[in-house]
Amino acid sequence: PRLISDRGATISFAPPFGFELTARRLRPGDADAFDLSRWRIAGCGADMIRPDVLERFAEAMAPGGFDSGALMPSYGMAEVSLAVSFTPRGRGLGVDAIDGNARAADGTVRPALNSSARFTRCGHPLPEYHVEIRDETGSALPDLREGSVFLSTPSTMEGYHDSPELNREILRDGWLDTGDLGYLHEGELVLTGRRKDLIIVNGRNIWPQD
Repeated sequence: PRLISDRGATISFAPPFGFELTARRLRPGDADAFDLSRWRIAGCGADMIRPDVLERFAEAMAPGGFDSGALMPSYGMAEVSLAVSFTPRGRGLGVDAIDGNARAADGTVRPALNSSARFTRCGHPLPEYHVEIRDETGSALPDLREGSVFLSTPSTMEGYHDSPELNREILRDGWLDTGDLGYLHEGELVLTGRRKDLIIVNGRNIWPQD
């Protein structure tokens, strides 16, 4: 933030831990010395984006003139070089609060006013970039149904070098199996975790981040 303030920078991206580390290290009164009023895009991508991390960051930076509307959660991965979706500029953080019990039972996402299960909206896919949420059989799911995230994009890789078995597993008829879990809500992508991190106990899905 000090460099952004000194240079008058307007665009800066960082992974979630960057926002978290900055807010954690900031001492009371530090942000008062910054001028972050020109920071119009504070992009966040890589890893799962926890809403509370960006909320704490925005609150900590507010004394320096930071506008929370500059927050821009996004989704991308190296295998599609690089971006897939962005939230609209100026909207800021969009959060879905859902019923965690219903989510664990059948994958249906139900909004809940008071819920500890909160997920960041990562915006709409870029033009010509297609996102599908699929169940365990490979069938596409409708909105508000959680499943595996598949991508079909103009920039999807041809495959990992010298890894034919892995490529057959994750590349299917032009679609990339990202290994991420999520759902679509009003056309926006919402990520909920990684499939390999999922813990199944007596038929019940448990997410480690919960």
